[in-house]
Amino acid sequence: EEVTFDKEDTREGLRLSGLALTGVAATALNPTITPTLIEQSLEGAVADGIVMAGTVDLVDDQNRIIDLKTSKRKWPETKAAYELQPPLYSVLFQAVTGHPPGGFEYAVVADGKTPSVQRIEATPTPQQTQAALLRVQSAIQGIAAGSFPYRPSPMTCGFCGYNALCPVGSAYLKN
Repeated sequence: EEVTFDKEDTREGLRLSGLALTGVAATALNPTITPTLIEQSLEGAVADGIVMAGTVDLVDDQNRIIDLKTSKRKWPETKAAYELQPPLYSVLFQAVTGHPPGGFEYAVVADGKTPSVQRIEATPTPQQTQAALLRVQSAIQGIAAGSFPYRPSPMTCGFCGYNALCPVGSAYLKN
């Protein structure tokens, strides 16, 4: 089934499109994974002064976190190495469950006439995890000090958990 995105899509429209693409991903992943958690919200202290919350899309029977992404086209294989989500969700998973995940994988649903699912291994190294935590700590300190370089948009501000601290983000969402 073809799934398209319009420039004028609302948050609800994007949510519904995402659900349709998730169905495509579920069909493609179904023979290869056994989910133990689906759309599971997690919240916990991941480091000194850092409390995180997130929702993992899937965790399989090997405790691998599988994150579903939608994209206009396939991702370059190197893109996953620069993403913050694998190390941060891995740390959060361990903080909440008491054990590390069995890995992290992206399932990228590329939109088009025939959507396809690209699976990309993205289990973070200890160095990637430490770098990600340092970036989060720096962002928190910057927001608190009022020196955070913001780029307000409905997508970033709408999902940010720091709107209470960020005068630009909270003002942006009110408009």
